[in-house]
Amino acid sequence: MATIRTRKLKDGPTYEFIVKLTDPMSGRQFTKSTRWKPPTAAKSDKQRKQNEREASARAAKWEQEIKESYGNISLKGTLNPDSTFTECAEAWLRKLQDDGASAAHQEDSRDVIRFCQPYIGGISLCGLSQSIIQNFFDKVNRRERTIRVVRSVPAAVREAMNKRNESYSTLAMNYGLNVNTLCAVLNGKSDISYNYAKKFADALRADITSLFDIKETTQKYAYNSNRKIMATVRAVLSFAKKRRLVFDNYAAAEYIDYPRRVQKEVQCMDEEQVRQTYRAILECGDIRYGTALLTLIFTGCRRGELVGLRWENIDLENQRITINKSVTRTKNHGVYEKDPKTEKSKRLIDIPKLLTERLKEYRQWYLEQKEKMVGIWEEDGMYSLTPIQGGASLPI
Repeated sequence: MATIRTRKLKDGPTYEFIVKLTDPMSGRQFTKSTRWKPPTAAKSDKQRKQNEREASARAAKWEQEIKESYGNISLKGTLNPDSTFTECAEAWLRKLQDDGASAAHQEDSRDVIRFCQPYIGGISLCGLSQSIIQNFFDKVNRRERTIRVVRSVPAAVREAMNKRNESYSTLAMNYGLNVNTLCAVLNGKSDISYNYAKKFADALRADITSLFDIKETTQKYAYNSNRKIMATVRAVLSFAKKRRLVFDNYAAAEYIDYPRRVQKEVQCMDEEQVRQTYRAILECGDIRYGTALLTLIFTGCRRGELVGLRWENIDLENQRITINKSVTRTKNHGVYEKDPKTEKSKRLIDIPKLLTERLKEYRQWYLEQKEKMVGIWEEDGMYSLTPIQGGASLPI
């Protein structure tokens, strides 16, 4: 309860409101005060009592406001300096949700918090120090992972298939093996995942090393992967500092030695490679892929922005494309539509005649597919340039 003191001055009494607060970091008590002077001096006992009641009401309201502004963290169940990093991080995640952060950002942040749990998750906020954070970040930067490059041995694969009397179609039907990857296995390509190779070998009851040439290399995690972890920790501690739960954000650059990004030399295509690529796109047998690639090249839009295009965004007459939506996918939310990455990403792009003509061809093909699928075409307004599952178009 705020203390109210009355000071008698020449031009009338003034009421002083005093509130005692406790610094959550040091435990030191301190006071905050303010004053209120009635607009008119009391000329009677009735007026004086009215001023006192008004002063009491104003003192109670001011006390509530000042405690909220300084973070009233003494209530049970709320954060305090002894709360763990994970508890503070969970509160930060809830704030992200309340602030309307994208689902992808929320999921990435939650994954980072889970990663941090064994290292600093159980340490109290007041126990976190510069050295603890630096040691954790050093471990993050030293992380390594094993990369497997798997290439099939076609002769051994065909021999094993003949031995088990298995064909291309029976492997796909009976064991759920992806047909496109089966082609890669039979052709000896090197973009086979280890899990697929293991599933394929198990289907033929053969040793994986007899069918595939597997090379393992160890490399450090990408710069951006590590930086995402450090940026999340810094954001959580910034959240804690604003609520007076820590003195300083020990994950800030003024305390921590952050690694420098290694600048890689940009590899550019020469004129002949550009011509070959351009020719391959124009001669692409699937109009969907050719149109999508040309649109990416001539507009510079992101992949999600391309998938988010609708026919209403394409002005073929004036040769313009409007970017105002993006489609993304997360493991928990699946595929969903959202606003572009930033507000400035909403833009109007002029396109060349070549792309305009290709879009006209694609539009004609699109309408023909719709006509062929009359009765099963789901009309929900999703006239995507690059169709996605769940919309009124064919999946690319």
